[in-house]
Amino acid sequence: MVAAYGGLTVVLAVVIRNETLTVLQASGATVATIGVVLTGVAFEGGWRKTRFAGPGVVFAVVALILFSVMTLGLAEAIDHAGWLEIITVSRIVNAALTAGALALALGTHHRGFRAVMEAPLRPTRLAWAIALAGGLLDVVGLASLSIGLERAPTWLVGLASSFGPAVTILVAVVFLGERLRPIQWFGLVGIALGLVAIALP
Repeated sequence: MVAAYGGLTVVLAVVIRNETLTVLQASGATVATIGVVLTGVAFEGGWRKTRFAGPGVVFAVVALILFSVMTLGLAEAIDHAGWLEIITVSRIVNAALTAGALALALGTHHRGFRAVMEAPLRPTRLAWAIALAGGLLDVVGLASLSIGLERAPTWLVGLASSFGPAVTILVAVVFLGERLRPIQWFGLVGIALGLVAIALP
């Protein structure tokens, strides 16, 4: 659901940044966005039983909107400064807010932080290593997004960057032996067709 921010980014890029798409590209963006949404849907024997594959849809919608706004904000900022300066400031703000939230959790013992303070398992060295790798990948991903925004239309970069779930699903199928429901395969096909359409001039 969150990854559908690519579709909203396309709309905002056209409305706010006056970017243009061909009819074929617009159709591809629509199909790809629908495909992303379908990869997160559980279809169990009838349209009335169709539901999102996990809870927290409201939070996902909020994240969807914020990711779209962030992508456009980065594009606007990169128009006036280098991408390296932009992501450096972005990461500093991110780190400061995270450290502030952690300090608040440790200092107040508020019940809102109970899930963090009373974690059933203490982190192992492997957990710390994975978290470190995740942080590094996050920085590299943001750098790639920023360079893309510097060199390509915002709608295209925003949409392409939202296809992460498709990659995750394929990795899960190939390496973890997980199985997909037919509607999720349908979503992957939609993403593939959308990619072909937006790549054509």
